[in-house]
Amino acid sequence: PADVVAFGRAHLGTGLLADPQAMWAPQVDIPNPYTLGKQWGVGWILDEWQGHRVVSHGGNTIGQAAMLWVLPGTETVVCALTNGGHTAAFHQALATELFAELIGVSVPPVLGPPAEPFQADVERYTGVYQRAGARITVSARDGRMSMIIEATGALAALQPPVELDLVAVDETTFVGRPEGDPQWLSAVFYELPDGSPYVHLGVRATPKIA
Repeated sequence: PADVVAFGRAHLGTGLLADPQAMWAPQVDIPNPYTLGKQWGVGWILDEWQGHRVVSHGGNTIGQAAMLWVLPGTETVVCALTNGGHTAAFHQALATELFAELIGVSVPPVLGPPAEPFQADVERYTGVYQRAGARITVSARDGRMSMIIEATGALAALQPPVELDLVAVDETTFVGRPEGDPQWLSAVFYELPDGSPYVHLGVRATPKIA
C-alpha cells in the first residue's frame, strides 16, 4: 500500500511527472455515476465529494481488490488492498470513516432503492448483454426484473454466476444486491447516439447482443 500511496502522491506535485494534473481533465461522462465516479480522465476516475475534487482508481481479480483515492485539494492519499470478503462494502465503510476522521469530508452513500417504489418499463431492457469476459442476462416477469452475471473465458471456472433481483430507481437506473452481500450494485441502461443499447454495471459498458 505504501508504494501505491507514493504513486498517488507523485500526481500531486511536479518533478516526477511532467504534468500529472493533465490526467485529471474530464474526457468522458460515465453513464453510471453511482459506482466510483462521474467522469473518466486519462486513467483516473473523477468525482466530487462536498466540493472536494476526488481522483481515484480501483481494480480487482479473483480474491483481490484494490482502491486508491486522491483528494488533491487536501493532499490526502488513501490506498486499500483487500483479500477476500465483501470488498466493495469494506472499501465504502473504510472511506466513509477515514475521510471523515482525517479531513472532515463525507463520502456519498451507495445508491440504494428509492424511498417510494418506482414503476419502470422493464420489458424493454430484457435480453443478453455481452463483452469480453462477461455475459449478462436480463429477464422480466410480472413487472419485476432480474439479472444473471456470468464470467466467460479463462475465469469462468473460478467465478460462479451471480444472480440478483433489480429494483427501479428511475426509468433507466436499477439497483440489486446478491444474496448475502451488504452492498447494493447499480446498473444503468442507456443507448449510444446510434441507438445501440448498453448496460453500465461495475464500471463496465456492455452491449446488448440479443
